[in-house]
Amino acid sequence: MKDRVSWKLIDFAFILLAAIIAQQLFMLMGLDYLAALVSGLGYGDAETMHFLINYLFQFVFMLTLIFFIVLVIRKGSFAELGFISIKPKQFLLYGFGGGFAVFFVVVVMGALLQSINPQIPPQTFEEIVRNAKSNYALLILFMLVTVFAPFLEEVFYRGFLYQAMRAHFNVFSSCLLAGAIFGLVHFDIWRSLPLVTGGMILCWLFEKTNNLWITILAHSSWNALVFLMLIFYMNA
Repeated sequence: MKDRVSWKLIDFAFILLAAIIAQQLFMLMGLDYLAALVSGLGYGDAETMHFLINYLFQFVFMLTLIFFIVLVIRKGSFAELGFISIKPKQFLLYGFGGGFAVFFVVVVMGALLQSINPQIPPQTFEEIVRNAKSNYALLILFMLVTVFAPFLEEVFYRGFLYQAMRAHFNVFSSCLLAGAIFGLVHFDIWRSLPLVTGGMILCWLFEKTNNLWITILAHSSWNALVFLMLIFYMNA
């Protein structure tokens, strides 16, 4: 892949800070009320709607800002971000295969950490899934983690951040730094190491293919397997 892109690391920092501020303002301006209103109309329980609306706001806000900076301010392109045509062999090998590899590595590391500290609390998303009151709510959450989350996070952390890192560092350092940021922003100390490792693998997949669709598919496959594993244990 090429070592330089139109945007800068400072652009990443700006987007991340703006997203944090915007999310806090959105919560202060009536997120709870909006979630209760949507729930009252029969579209799902309040907790699920709160999580969904909050994430969709973040999804729209961050993608709008990313594309505005890349396309308008920096005069870049979608292809520069990694939105290029995909080959069927890459689709299967690096997309689904990469997603399974990330899933396997993260699950093994998570199990090792759980054996060290059995008191690790469940993730917020896991609690929301366990508390979902209908199959409709579970379907919404499944779509969130297999479609919306992989798309946003791959655009931001692989297409945007990782490529900006490559302008300054070698492949390993860029994978490590971008993976570390990806893991740490989940704000889960005990699970940060598996998430950092997963982020590094996704960076390597992007380096190997220069194709964002590949990492989106791999990330989606990883999340889908985790979600289905959680459902299996809930019903066991």
